[in-house]
Amino acid sequence: MFKFLALMVVIWLALMPPLFTDGACTAEFDLETALLSANQKSLATPALAQTYWATRRIPVTTLTAKQCRLARSKFVDSCSSGDLIYAAVPIENRICRIYRDDEIRIKLQYDDKGRLTRMLTEMNPFKSLPLPCFGVTVHWGR
Repeated sequence: MFKFLALMVVIWLALMPPLFTDGACTAEFDLETALLSANQKSLATPALAQTYWATRRIPVTTLTAKQCRLARSKFVDSCSSGDLIYAAVPIENRICRIYRDDEIRIKLQYDDKGRLTRMLTEMNPFKSLPLPCFGVTVHWGR
């Protein structure tokens, strides 16, 4: 019986940290999104974007329109007439990195004239468990 209870305590302790992030994971995602919006001029062309990511020391993958059509990489939903730049910004918060996602994925799509046409930021969503009997919702990895 003691081993079973000890196992249950260990499992419970392993599942608890994401309950107490107090929105840190979402705040980190929102901060990166705001940073990208504030630096949109630095991302206006593929060359500027590569310089921007290099100054932040974040590696990028650049695909030309032709490479995009041929490769059909796992992070590409659709190709357009211009380059696609893909960056993965690592998550700083250790709990968020372990329990939610380890990176914020950023896709910058350019047209054939090198102008930014689409910017997409992605991160795995947090989970919520509504508990109507207590009138609260528990957020996991928020």
